[in-house]
Amino acid sequence: MANKFRFINEKCLVCNETFKNNDDIVVCPECGTPHHRECYKENTACANHEKHGENFRWEATFVAPDEPVINPDDEIKLPFGQTINVNELPEGFPISSLAMNPLALFPKELDDGVETEDVAVFVRHEAPRYIKKFQKIKEGKLTWNWGAFFFAPYWFFYRKLNKLGAIFLTIFILLTSLSFLPPAVRFSTAVYEMEAQVEELSQTIETEDEYRSAVLQLSETMQKTYSENKTGVIILMTQSILNLALSVFISLNADKWYYKHTIAKVKELSDEPDKEKRIEKLFATGGVAYGPAFLAVLLEKAIFYGLEMLIIRFM
Repeated sequence: MANKFRFINEKCLVCNETFKNNDDIVVCPECGTPHHRECYKENTACANHEKHGENFRWEATFVAPDEPVINPDDEIKLPFGQTINVNELPEGFPISSLAMNPLALFPKELDDGVETEDVAVFVRHEAPRYIKKFQKIKEGKLTWNWGAFFFAPYWFFYRKLNKLGAIFLTIFILLTSLSFLPPAVRFSTAVYEMEAQVEELSQTIETEDEYRSAVLQLSETMQKTYSENKTGVIILMTQSILNLALSVFISLNADKWYYKHTIAKVKELSDEPDKEKRIEKLFATGGVAYGPAFLAVLLEKAIFYGLEMLIIRFM
């Protein structure tokens, strides 16, 4: 449950609708202006974005209680889709300060000369969660990234780590290509044929004797399939193990690589004296990109489709 008391009778400056008790409200990390979450996403920037260079801070027109009563199990919603449980806050932490600045729980600087606020603007999507991970990485701790585990190498393109994305896309394509080697193809074909036989037998079995006979026949077929295609089995097992090992390696290092990428990019833009321009550049340079990830999927599918066509033609 978000701390919404300070927004009573206030309006979202994007849609001009008064905030209701059940509205999903987020605030600008720069000036504290409240928005409906969907309005914030659609607008792609704060409604008071043009005033940020004037040290503008949003002020409520309705004075709410300083510290509303909040239950211990309540959750406070932050921008970028992040939530934090009240129990996780330090003792005596002023709840209302989170409404003005959702990064209040983090140190001002994430790295030497790199402000946490700049990192949040650069990361954008799920920024608080990644800032927490970056803090752990600074302390030498390991982190795990499920997105990179299930969606590598596309996750790298999504987070604009295009060089790493290209490297891992190439590696994954090479590993998957092992399944197109002749021994592996022969084994896969034999398995498909065996599955077809099992399907056929399941439709023709009527008596117990026929069932026993079918089981014996299937057992013999399986043994023959494996004994005649040992090389193919080894290739496919090796491919699966290498794919899993690579995915684990990526998941354990993805956040660290993203942290280094983020810090480097933010430092590149730290020389910009105009804070407004720096924020604009960080916003444009960071965030996520769907296009490169989608193109990587298409490229991979096109390569494997071509390999399948070659196998069908020459086998």
